[in-house]
Amino acid sequence: MRRVGQFVAGLAVICVSTCFFGCRAQQASSLPPPRAQPARSAEAGELVPTPVSSTPLNFGEQLRQGVVTDRAFAVRELYTWTTAEQVEALARSRVALVADAYSGQRMSLFNRSVIELADSHAPGHDIAQQLHERENLRKRRYAWPRPFATVLGLGPRGYGDRLVAIRLADDAILARFEPAASDEPFSFVDMQGNAVPIEVAKRQLDRLAAVFHVRYEAQIAFREYVVCNESMIEQWSVATPAIRAQVDREIALLEQLAAGPFAHLPRDARAGTPVHAWKGVDTHGSLLELWRANLAFASDRYRPTASNMQRIVAGLEGYRAAGPALVVQPSSTALNGQASR
Repeated sequence: MRRVGQFVAGLAVICVSTCFFGCRAQQASSLPPPRAQPARSAEAGELVPTPVSSTPLNFGEQLRQGVVTDRAFAVRELYTWTTAEQVEALARSRVALVADAYSGQRMSLFNRSVIELADSHAPGHDIAQQLHERENLRKRRYAWPRPFATVLGLGPRGYGDRLVAIRLADDAILARFEPAASDEPFSFVDMQGNAVPIEVAKRQLDRLAAVFHVRYEAQIAFREYVVCNESMIEQWSVATPAIRAQVDREIALLEQLAAGPFAHLPRDARAGTPVHAWKGVDTHGSLLELWRANLAFASDRYRPTASNMQRIVAGLEGYRAAGPALVVQPSSTALNGQASR
């Protein structure tokens, strides 16, 4: 996932209709099976049939797997959309993280916030300094656990039609960074979701794999994972059958949701903001709230309307896995500045 743009105005949290709160995963049994999706051969790029199970999905279970909240953000599997040119560069370098704060034409809001905090005396400035200055933490790649949640992008253009899958190391730690939280913008967890005291995390920043960056106050609120430490990536991959399977699972999920429970959502429920679900959601609650807790952006284009669901599915169907599969394990060898470890 690329940089998300420069948004500054606040976004109000809107209450959702309670009419949908009774929807549960057991509704899946009455739905029609999903249609088979076309896939592309990794070798030649041609369309080939991809079998999709005709078994109705357990919606609740499928959506619970992608829930991310302020209290539950420890995830190992991430995906980032990118371009064919960037995939070619990855294949040549075997390095997942190459861009720093000054790469490209426009600095990301994350990098700008880190630099501003590092230059201040506010709480968290010492951690921000390490993120900005420390050599093994300066490179970035923006990602999210669900490809569908970022496939349409946030700005006027998408991020590309290729996917990079990233698996973080089991012994890594994650930071949550909310710049607007003036009392303490950083908190830390391990990969099992256990809190790591800040003083302990400061002594173990070599274990920091990614920063969960949260912007509730932006004009369009958003969240993102900023992968920042090549040595804490267990594996990254491109054009593998596993990535293709993840995309197909999400297509099947979205098509069945659109044809079933989301087809009957009241208009005011569809219009609600996901922000309150990001702060915490009942994992046995409504399918609508679970959907919202999967999202990265509080953008109208990800509201579960029929037309939006079609666009998201079309975006997933546009995934291209051309070229040979590539699997790299950065932690297997030492970094030399040119190749991954």
